[in-house]
Amino acid sequence: MTTFVVKRRDGPRFILSIYGFRLVAINKPINPTIAIGWLNQALFSYVVNNPPPVIQSKAYHTHYEQVKTDIQSIEINDLEALVHVEGGIYVDLKCETGEDRLISETFPFEGEISLSLVEKVIKHAKLNIDDSHWY
Repeated sequence: MTTFVVKRRDGPRFILSIYGFRLVAINKPINPTIAIGWLNQALFSYVVNNPPPVIQSKAYHTHYEQVKTDIQSIEINDLEALVHVEGGIYVDLKCETGEDRLISETFPFEGEISLSLVEKVIKHAKLNIDDSHWY
């Protein structure tokens, strides 16, 4: 019988006794954080220039406040990338109620965004916007 003391930087962790087989200790995988610094601003510009019909149909005046994204995955090919995202589109809506009141809403979405990494622009975005909370 062979006995091993396994040490970590913070001191002894545990003692192993090995009986003719190997024991391999593995750390839990860490999911990396994916960040593209210019993505939120680029998607905001894209949404303002290409207003989603599902949001535009909710009011006669729509003012886009911001877009926030959470990157789920990314595929990079040469100088382009396909990004899978979730996020929210924050808007102020003015409805035809006879009042000049704005309604602040957040529309969650998920989808794919095609990026030009050199030009730092969105070539195409396919967003599935959830308006199920809207009545």
